[in-house]
Amino acid sequence: MSRYNKVLVAIDTSEEAGQVIDVAKDYLDGTNDYAVVSVILGVGALYPGVEPGPGLAQPLVAVDEHLVESSRQAIVDRATSSALDGSKVKILRGHAADELCAYAHAEDFDLIVIGSHTRGPFRRMLGSTAAGVLHGAHCDVVLVRMTG
Repeated sequence: MSRYNKVLVAIDTSEEAGQVIDVAKDYLDGTNDYAVVSVILGVGALYPGVEPGPGLAQPLVAVDEHLVESSRQAIVDRATSSALDGSKVKILRGHAADELCAYAHAEDFDLIVIGSHTRGPFRRMLGSTAAGVLHGAHCDVVLVRMTG
């Protein structure tokens, strides 16, 4: 039995996301709850102060809806291909580290599993999203070094 009751599996649409799911499965034993969560910037981040809604120009609403739906489908596909429940996928809008920490806190998750991209000249530095989650989360965080 896992010592964690609720596990947040934070992934993106990259090929390496499967590595995060593989590690997260080590913490899922059938007795705990989980969610597969991804964060997109959305129109609000692309145009600060502009939030999706009735006052937003229709083309921007369509772009935002497309971003959310295409991300949701990619994450659902990744989750189900890894034998996780696609209905447990949640797409959030905003800056990834902030949104992941806020959601984990609000929903009382006690573990976050997230990948760390360390590519290019910043190899020695932890990825900014992973670092933000590590330092901002109220719960335990497992960092997965993503290769590939």
